[in-house]
Amino acid sequence: MTLIKGDNKAYSKITGLTTFTGQDFLDRIDAALATAGITDFSDSDFRISDNGDSSKKVAFEVSGLSAATVRTITMPDANVNLADVNNSILTDGSRAMAAALDMGTNKLLNVAAGTAATDGVNYGQLTALDDLIKKLEFQDSVIDKDLTAPPGSPSTGDRYLIGLDTGASAATGAWATHDGKITEWNGSAWVFTTPTTGMFVVADDETTVMYRFGGTTWTAQNFESSTASTGLVKVGFDIRLADANANGLNVTSGVYSVNVDDSSIERGVAAGNPLQIKDLGVTTAKINNDAVTTGKVANLAITTAKLALDSVDKTIINADVGGAGLNQQADGSFDVNELFVEATNANAGAITAGSVVRLSASGSFDLAQADTLANAEGAVGVLLATTSSAATGKIQVAGKIAVNRVTETIAGTSNLTPGKDVFLSKVTAGSVTDADTGAEALATGNARAMIGRAISATEIVIMQGEITELL
Repeated sequence: MTLIKGDNKAYSKITGLTTFTGQDFLDRIDAALATAGITDFSDSDFRISDNGDSSKKVAFEVSGLSAATVRTITMPDANVNLADVNNSILTDGSRAMAAALDMGTNKLLNVAAGTAATDGVNYGQLTALDDLIKKLEFQDSVIDKDLTAPPGSPSTGDRYLIGLDTGASAATGAWATHDGKITEWNGSAWVFTTPTTGMFVVADDETTVMYRFGGTTWTAQNFESSTASTGLVKVGFDIRLADANANGLNVTSGVYSVNVDDSSIERGVAAGNPLQIKDLGVTTAKINNDAVTTGKVANLAITTAKLALDSVDKTIINADVGGAGLNQQADGSFDVNELFVEATNANAGAITAGSVVRLSASGSFDLAQADTLANAEGAVGVLLATTSSAATGKIQVAGKIAVNRVTETIAGTSNLTPGKDVFLSKVTAGSVTDADTGAEALATGNARAMIGRAISATEIVIMQGEITELL
């Protein structure tokens, strides 16, 4: 007789049974095994099949256990879904969470203090932070800090710092006597908070400052927002000179020094090593022509103690003063070649170069003429360059100069006769003549005014004589 797996037919000739099934065989085998004490099965032989589809099986694998170890699986008094085991949190931290963890209003206990930016924090850390914030005494922001009277239509929760910039006893209305306090509208009345030392508050309309109460007054605590402009660099909160080496200055890591060539300028040995001019450091080759002018030298600044014996050379002086109309003689004295004065043109129009002019009491000048004493008085010299009305002109009062001349009616020429005295013209303002006949013949009321002496047909040497009126 052959038993076929899954067969449930009836068979005969089994001891104790007249008829039996395949299940009867299994029951007899189980009983025999139990009687024999066999309770250990190999995990490769033991399977549990689905009662609807025998291809679906569950196998137990115990190869992961330590040698000579028995592990017990204890069933709770509840249904168990073994799929939950694969999604459970492992105590060794080797399995990461795949989604947010819902604690269902339960606590996480014994959480270590977080140390990294992505760590969670525990309750102790939060309370420590809260204590720190309380010590800083930060207040909710206020809308404004400058008002001294309540706004007309406040909304519930509106807050103000009363009259910070106005001084004591400036608040009025419902805020009177509450200067410097923080107030909040609760919907029906203003509630006041008296500030305490260390309290901070910010105003909504000011973005770069907060205010701290120091015990008696509020003071501004500005937020750092500086930038470094050209030539500077910002290092943290410091503004420093940018590294550079130009224009005689050297800057390295915010420390500056002066570049010294050590040929004309040197560092002194006195405290602070001040810069000083070296002995013989400044030569004529290092001074531009006309570099040192009277405008750059204070009165009495140059003394004999500051001049070497041969630092002032006669040749140089002659070259310089010659242009000013001075000539140095052999004995060292000077004679006058040309002298000048400056004044403002009082005439309504421009006065041309070469015109004889007179000075007024106010210091301005105008054309001179011998037709009357008033027009001739004050005649001082000849205008060097054409000068516009109200402009400043230069007048030569000594030396030789070309001068405007009138045409002599008799001779028919404006040329002067060298050696003859030259007088102010009565006919043409600003001109001269060496004739006293014809139109230039003087009469009662005219003025006789000698201006100089002719040295050529066009030039005179200014030699002022007495100016008199003809009676």
